[in-house]
Amino acid sequence: MKNNKVIATIKADVGPDQIAFTMNRKLAYVTTDNNVLVIGIHSRRILKKIQAGRKPIGVAITPDNKFAYVGNEGDNTVSVIKLINNKVIATIPVGIKPGIVAITKDSKYAYVANFGENTVSVIRIRDNKVIKTLKVGNAASGLAIIPL
Repeated sequence: MKNNKVIATIKADVGPDQIAFTMNRKLAYVTTDNNVLVIGIHSRRILKKIQAGRKPIGVAITPDNKFAYVGNEGDNTVSVIKLINNKVIATIPVGIKPGIVAITKDSKYAYVANFGENTVSVIRIRDNKVIKTLKVGNAASGLAIIPL
């Protein structure tokens, strides 16, 4: 980023959308129309394609670097990927057209913006359960968690 130059282009699947980096900055997780790609930052290569739900959009990695949460717009679910082996370990039903995911700094909760119904699903990470659905304004297409 020092010189603001493109240093490499990695050919991803159709429709790359969101990207999240592991805390050690060794891997990037990229959502595409059909998969979640695991990309080696230093090798600049696709290391694995993970089949999540239909049309994965948002991706966020827990600060403890154990899991990735992926909002799947095509089937109204969130896929939970265990990072140590890059396997989907849970599929959580949420609201309509989930997209962007944000995770609390303590890795206890994931928040998912449901664009299709103007809600945010709150997922308790320890058991991957939706514990609350919050009604929000029109077109809930993004969110962020700001530490206090």
